[in-house]
Amino acid sequence: MRSINTPTISQEYDEILIHVKWTAPTPLDLHQADGGLLVEPPHRTGSTSAGIVVEVGPDVKHFSFGDRILDGFSLEQVVTLLENLVTAFNTISADLGLPTPWPKPEGYVPPRAKGKVLIWGASSSVGQLTIAVLKLYGYRHSKGAEEVFDYRSPSVVDDFLKTYQEGDASAFPLIVDCVGSQAGSVDALFKVAQSGATIAIMLPVIFMHATEEEAPEYSMDANTSAPWAGGVSLEIIPSLIADGYVTPDRFPTKALDSFWKGMSGKKLIWRASEE
Repeated sequence: MRSINTPTISQEYDEILIHVKWTAPTPLDLHQADGGLLVEPPHRTGSTSAGIVVEVGPDVKHFSFGDRILDGFSLEQVVTLLENLVTAFNTISADLGLPTPWPKPEGYVPPRAKGKVLIWGASSSVGQLTIAVLKLYGYRHSKGAEEVFDYRSPSVVDDFLKTYQEGDASAFPLIVDCVGSQAGSVDALFKVAQSGATIAIMLPVIFMHATEEEAPEYSMDANTSAPWAGGVSLEIIPSLIADGYVTPDRFPTKALDSFWKGMSGKKLIWRASEE
């Protein structure tokens, strides 16, 4: 293994320098390790970082030397939340087009409050946080998810449609695909997504997963991944944490190979510095 040293640049204007203590991967890190997706050297893995402020620029007003990012939680807990919480909010507001006003008005009733939202891969970190945010804004069931299906079942598409299809309307007008896999999600969802539905897919779409001998195959264009029905639209936070709307994931401190094996329901993290 080759070590690369780069100089530490003094902070200017409103910049801050953080000594990273803990970091956590997302699927993008896995794709970068397996297939070099979007990698431009020099490059480091770990999409979410938490640490201590060690230098601030002259125009910084809200941080000072020694500050911890997001006090109130351990650094290990912090890295289980931030990146995926932003992804969940962006998916709901930008891709699905659902408003997320903050602070949430008293007695807020969201548009399409009775509409059905399908979260494919709900046990993932992004899936769990998406459900938490939807619950916060009053979408559907008070427990978050109304019903759970096993995506590995060969009858899962028929089960969806038999349970939720009402006339000619789309069974699920809003769909979030937290998996982004041709075989693992897209092949089923194009049968579920009927005309008028909006589906947000976490890119890239994985055509072939990596093996120890072969590199993976990806696509950054979800439109070409399935023969979507006409009219299907493909769209590619401290107070929430403090008030308990979202909580940190369980966080086994494993290596990236555990992520490669398909662990869900937990957030993998690792220590970036022993100092």
